[in-house]
Amino acid sequence: MSRPQVDFKAAFRLYNDGKDQAAAETCETLIARGVSVPEAHYLLGLIAQRQGRIGDAIASLQRAVQAAPGDPAYSLTLGNLLAPQAPHEALPLLERGVQLAEGGPVHADALTDLGKLYAHLGRGEEAEQAYRDATDIAPGNSEALRAHADLLWQQSDTEPARGLASRIGRRSDPAARLRRALMLPVIVESTEHIDAVRLRFERELDELLADPVEPLPAPETSIGMTAFYIAYHGRNDRPLAEKLGRVVRRCFDGAGPRLIPPRPARKRRRVGFVSTYFQQHSIARTTVGWIRDLPREHFEVYVVSIAPGVNDPRAEEIRRAADHYLAVPATLGAARSALLAAELDYLVFADIGMHPLTYYLAYCRLAPVQLAAWGHPVTTGIDTIDYFISAQSLETAGSEAQYSERLLRLGGYFMPRYAKPEWKDDAPDRSAFGLPGDAHVYGCPQTLFKLHPDFDEALIALLERDPRGHVVMIEANAHWARKIRRRLEQRSAGVTDRLRFVPPQSSQGFLNLLACSDVLLDPFHFGGNNSTMEGLALGVPIVTLPAAFLRGRFTLGHYQEMGYLDCVADRPERYVELALRLACEPGARDAARREILRASPALFDRPDAGACLGEALLGIAAQR
Repeated sequence: MSRPQVDFKAAFRLYNDGKDQAAAETCETLIARGVSVPEAHYLLGLIAQRQGRIGDAIASLQRAVQAAPGDPAYSLTLGNLLAPQAPHEALPLLERGVQLAEGGPVHADALTDLGKLYAHLGRGEEAEQAYRDATDIAPGNSEALRAHADLLWQQSDTEPARGLASRIGRRSDPAARLRRALMLPVIVESTEHIDAVRLRFERELDELLADPVEPLPAPETSIGMTAFYIAYHGRNDRPLAEKLGRVVRRCFDGAGPRLIPPRPARKRRRVGFVSTYFQQHSIARTTVGWIRDLPREHFEVYVVSIAPGVNDPRAEEIRRAADHYLAVPATLGAARSALLAAELDYLVFADIGMHPLTYYLAYCRLAPVQLAAWGHPVTTGIDTIDYFISAQSLETAGSEAQYSERLLRLGGYFMPRYAKPEWKDDAPDRSAFGLPGDAHVYGCPQTLFKLHPDFDEALIALLERDPRGHVVMIEANAHWARKIRRRLEQRSAGVTDRLRFVPPQSSQGFLNLLACSDVLLDPFHFGGNNSTMEGLALGVPIVTLPAAFLRGRFTLGHYQEMGYLDCVADRPERYVELALRLACEPGARDAARREILRASPALFDRPDAGACLGEALLGIAAQR
């Protein structure tokens, strides 16, 4: 065997042993000698990727591809590395890698990776074909089956998705079974469908509690999903959330101890905030005020931001607001290590249930007191979350029964220092959204899975009673939009031609859409919050029917703070009457706009929430 080949094998052994520096030095020597050059660049790319030096990794892998364009591994590795941040650059690399890998041992895996990128780019049919081709080559390829099932589930093709998921794993494998159970419909068909889905979900959880199961070391990846969509059913989710919590607790053997003793007394208590969404996202907008305004005479604020965006202004705003800021990779181990090292007194999870990593991280005890904020406004059911942060103005009498945690009813205004949106167009053009100039526009710019079947009757009543009425929604997913349209057509086929779906908008485009609306519709059971703030900033009336649960009471809370309740309904019939009046009667609409523009400045840039959270944390400390 030649000396260069031995040297490269030695470099790879060093890499596999975790000796990155020695492996890199060997690669540099090989490159300088002009031998094993593509392999050396490739290994340098893998080393840089493992160390989180993504720019260096991309550069090294590009050199490997240039030196050996016929090697599928180099194109595939570079394509997968580029895919999250530069998907259009990654696509030709993965397509070429699939061609080069044809007939080889990695062909099915390459097709699966290509399918994932197609799915990310919204090219669902091509993604499905790639997954089918992968399983034709390797019928038992669990990654292809899982990716195909996930694609169908995200399209709300739930039963085919569950069918594919049933082909993965053994009965004693809790991850495969729990993934299948968590494949809840994105768009439900009816209230009866909701009841059936919840009944099946509970039955499958009961089976997981009763059957022997294997330990589950990494649920954030092996399960990789949460019960997110159950929050949109309009029901009390505490029993199911707690039962799911018991299932995960039974299986997750890496969570560690459930209690940490109180920290030694210190002048300022340490408060941590953690999320995967501390970047350009609504969660960052509604959390930064707490981070900024916690009283620094009592608290030292730590932020652990999981995989924040590069050059992201919102991430930078949060970094500046914190006393200590840690950006960590998107792994449970990295987040747990960073949080434990901070030796926090309190840890606030901004949005438990929205992302698998932070959901399963919440099963770890990382601070003596752990709290869930209302970024995802539903109880967690997790026994290591001690408190749920809400507000007196948002809760109903006796709503403590809806939470597995102890409920913190903060006083004052609940919205943490929300910045008033900057709108740059005071004359939006309705034709840009395909709307007639003389239409009565009912804007409902919510994510489509918020639209509960109970809300359908209100939408149909508006369209039936107002011949000039157009209901406008945002089509983030064509499959979801088709299901919503079909659901409404089954109730009233003659009006859905005035149901308009528009593409996802930029920030300014979204504000223009709000401004084009005569009235905004807050959906039943799970309403708006960020969109409510934006609509009120523009003076657009928002009709709301407060729900029994926190997730449907934010718009009411904003109106209460404004001292203006004219758009708040007490029953569905009144909701329809208010919306019709505001859309069809210019005088009523103009009067509402004037009052909203007069009162809404009270909602923005308010420090109350940070101060009130600080008082609550000091109260918890006094009780311990």
